[in-house]
Amino acid sequence: MRVFGSSFGRAGLLAVVITAVGCSSPTAAELELFQADGIEALVGADVVLLTMKFVPEVSMQALYEGRVTADDGGCLRLDTNDRHTVVWPKGYGVESANGGFQIVDDAGAVIGPVGGEFSIPGGEVSSLHDGLGFTEADRALAEAHCPGKFWIMGTD
Repeated sequence: MRVFGSSFGRAGLLAVVITAVGCSSPTAAELELFQADGIEALVGADVVLLTMKFVPEVSMQALYEGRVTADDGGCLRLDTNDRHTVVWPKGYGVESANGGFQIVDDAGAVIGPVGGEFSIPGGEVSSLHDGLGFTEADRALAEAHCPGKFWIMGTD
């Protein structure tokens, strides 16, 4: 079952939180909506999915190979010492599967299970600055939910 994915048209970032492992799509009453210039955050309890609302003109192509796990706040982070929060491409989403969650791309293809192994092109940034297309309000909202460094997933 597709739980939620980003398909909004404004530039910026979208944070989505899924309410409970193994449950169906959250209802409006289970989510709290936060908004800034180019970011929205739907906040529930278990998984925070940050996705870009635009397709960047260029992308970083370093390669992370390893696990992506949810921290205590639900942020999807690389399983490294720095615990970068992943910022997924536009159109990516989360669906419930086998008592957990999996990441799917914009076509619905499974990228990998939360807690499982991933091969993710991209690069690290210490903040979501305006040079990447993120406003100060976008950065403030993203960092309020998932503070720390970020891994911006590259695209083909």
